[in-house]
Amino acid sequence: MGSRSARETGENAPVGVRLGVRRAVGLFMYSLPVLVPLALLAQVAILGLKPALTEHERLLREEVVVTERHMASEQEYRAKQAEAEAWHDPVYRERLRRVRGEEAE
Repeated sequence: MGSRSARETGENAPVGVRLGVRRAVGLFMYSLPVLVPLALLAQVAILGLKPALTEHERLLREEVVVTERHMASEQEYRAKQAEAEAWHDPVYRERLRRVRGEEAE
């Protein structure tokens, strides 16, 4: 009958248990600013770094293709722009008309 727990008797937990829990919670809260960045670093190292490096390599390969397409598009744009400027020139239009053999109006 003398071996009743504190919960059964309605008494508070022993002081030693409360201090132990309080110390554990305090230690956890004290080390939390270190544990959170370590957890994030572990997540990146385990889950996120390999896919990120794979994507980086893929983008480096794609950069060559995109650069070539961009240069070709710029060259085509400059050619079309020069042709458009030529069509606004009356001398060019007259020469082109004569080359085609059209009569003067």
